[in-house]
Amino acid sequence: MQELLIICAIEEEFRSKKYAGITHYSGIGKLNAISATYRLISEHKPKTIINVGTVGACNYKLHGVVDCGFFYERDNTFDKIDRTIIVDPKKAKCGTGDSFLLLRDIKYDVVDMEAYAIARACRDNNVEFLCYKYVTDYVGKNSREEWNDNLKDSSKYLEKRLDDYFKDAV
Repeated sequence: MQELLIICAIEEEFRSKKYAGITHYSGIGKLNAISATYRLISEHKPKTIINVGTVGACNYKLHGVVDCGFFYERDNTFDKIDRTIIVDPKKAKCGTGDSFLLLRDIKYDVVDMEAYAIARACRDNNVEFLCYKYVTDYVGKNSREEWNDNLKDSSKYLEKRLDDYFKDAV
């Protein structure tokens, strides 16, 4: 049993020697994220999972590390199924999808490709879920280039946020 796990999509988003023993990589996208999260919950029985990674911001006032608390599955908005998970209504709204091409109705603060799926697996298994995302770009025509340029800074800022979490938890 491991009390706390950190899940990130890919190592390029978060590399940390300090947190290496509790960090796991799911792969990119919702299917990889939910599959890895269910497997990790089954194997380790954590009380808490923290998702870290990078996001594109739709809210241009946001920068640095953002604490997310609302999670939306944004790919299949045509049906009436509730695709919202609220962990903390005072925190940022994160829209999760497998593509960034379908951002028709931007009601999110940030967008990513895994957080909703990890939040869903945690909710289904009664595991506390926290989510810290580093803003690498602002949704628009240069997002991919900005993401690539700013990716190098994500690990140090996410590690600092985790340090603050552990300091406050003591």
